[in-house]
Amino acid sequence: MLRRVFTVKLCLLLLMFLPTDVVSQSASAEKERAQIGNMGQGANLEHFLREDKELREIYESRFTGQFIEISRSVQDGLDKAFPKYRFRIAEMELLTDLPWKKTKLVVITNRKSNEVRGFLWGGMWTMPSKSFKKLVYGDIVKSSDEATEKAFAIAELLAETGSLKVGKTLAGPKRIEVEILTMEDGSIFRTLRLEIMHGDKLGKFLILRQDGKRIVGPETN
Repeated sequence: MLRRVFTVKLCLLLLMFLPTDVVSQSASAEKERAQIGNMGQGANLEHFLREDKELREIYESRFTGQFIEISRSVQDGLDKAFPKYRFRIAEMELLTDLPWKKTKLVVITNRKSNEVRGFLWGGMWTMPSKSFKKLVYGDIVKSSDEATEKAFAIAELLAETGSLKVGKTLAGPKRIEVEILTMEDGSIFRTLRLEIMHGDKLGKFLILRQDGKRIVGPETN
């Protein structure tokens, strides 16, 4: 017992005489390692936003360098429905005609690898990528409520990219559809559909226009 007390006191005494620059260097090194990790994640995403070929097959665009915060309620819904993915909204500029116009781009990454798994143009330029439609393709769900939760979470996120709101949710044995309405008059702007292949196996995400026809990008089947 006396030996243990003596050892503790000796360690404390050594710490008192340890140069402060050694302690601060250790703390700085730890902070630097954390910053490098975050920089790597950000750098990968920014490289995608500036260079990805599929992104530019849809619209001529450029990244403004800004990310837009997702509201807490929408973020909570996404975290619950998609635990293995992270969602971010990037501010982009499109050149449909001069001048460049700002819009929002939803980017979906794997939480562990930070690999981009899909993207979705938002607002009035809503357009899904080929990768987005297969985001949950083949996934198994425990119930129809879980599938509905996934569709509703994406619809809420899409509504956040413009002056939009979520309308009715229609759930059937082969598909789940969530209406996305305009804030101005409550008319249907888009419909998000999640297909169900059979039983508990999910299919593709689709986005429909007001007339019920699919919105597709270049070379999208």
